[in-house]
Amino acid sequence: MNNIGISDTPSAPSDLLTADEVGRRLRLPLSTVYHLAKTGKLPAVQFGRSWRFSAAGIERMEGGTPSLRVLVVDDDAVACGLVSSALEPCGCQVWEAGSVDQALQFCRRQRFDALFVDLKIPGRDGSELIRELMGEYSLNQMVVITAHPDISEAASLLELGPITLLRKPLSLAQII
Repeated sequence: MNNIGISDTPSAPSDLLTADEVGRRLRLPLSTVYHLAKTGKLPAVQFGRSWRFSAAGIERMEGGTPSLRVLVVDDDAVACGLVSSALEPCGCQVWEAGSVDQALQFCRRQRFDALFVDLKIPGRDGSELIRELMGEYSLNQMVVITAHPDISEAASLLELGPITLLRKPLSLAQII
């Protein structure tokens, strides 16, 4: 297990918060709280399968919650807008790229916590982008979205490892 140290060592159990409490205080979905804990962006320590959070550390963050940076790569402006509108209220910063080349430009300038990548993009397709970014990003950080799932294309991506595939039309529940 990977333990992440707490900068403010709690002196009593009441100085620790559960993931549910942190989610309510920071107005974040539970999945985001766990992701931020695992990546060291929240002051947390893992006990077995449970996470506990420093109350003092969370209090300091309440005004400035760390935001996840998300890149959405899709030539469909409606799909980009839907993903943005679902993630921004959760505190995410969302960038939209309409092409693989534009996505690569964004990725050269900054690091993203998650990528939503459409498979069918005019010019270079999303699977090319995924393969090109494999050295910098894990498949766990990438969500493949498509309106036309191609079994052979999905199978070739599965050879790289486990992927998350969302079928269009997307719903808010799928995105969050």
